[in-house]
Amino acid sequence: MDVTERVVKIFIFQKILADESFTAHDITRALRSSIGPGAKIRHDDVRIMVHCLMDRDSDIAAQNYQRDLDRSLPGLPWRYSPSEIVDLVDSQPKMTRDEALALGRPLGGKAIVDKKPPEKCPKCGADMSNKMWHEYLAHLSLHARGKI
Repeated sequence: MDVTERVVKIFIFQKILADESFTAHDITRALRSSIGPGAKIRHDDVRIMVHCLMDRDSDIAAQNYQRDLDRSLPGLPWRYSPSEIVDLVDSQPKMTRDEALALGRPLGGKAIVDKKPPEKCPKCGADMSNKMWHEYLAHLSLHARGKI
């Protein structure tokens, strides 16, 4: 077992001990942030490790963690959760594959064609009356990043 796999195992056990749900991407982000800026950690490598370590027959998965089967549709990440959460989710009515894919189909620009921003920005009071919706969202993102 190499160092990366050991560290991935540690991060998985931290999630399990905290009784948290997680995805392979959560583990990749934790690994990258522990190494620091500019870390060259490929998500594909970590994802494969996480899925192998969380295989149903593994010692880690025996810690009452399961993969949410509901999320196995294309494009959705596999989420590992405590068994009681998975059981609760599994007891809910399931969508068909077509229903799930229909929810994910983008409308493109049609989704916001009629959306209008408020007259004034709620954060700074700037005039938004002549702005488009996407311009308003860009303005809000500047607030979020501390640029305004």
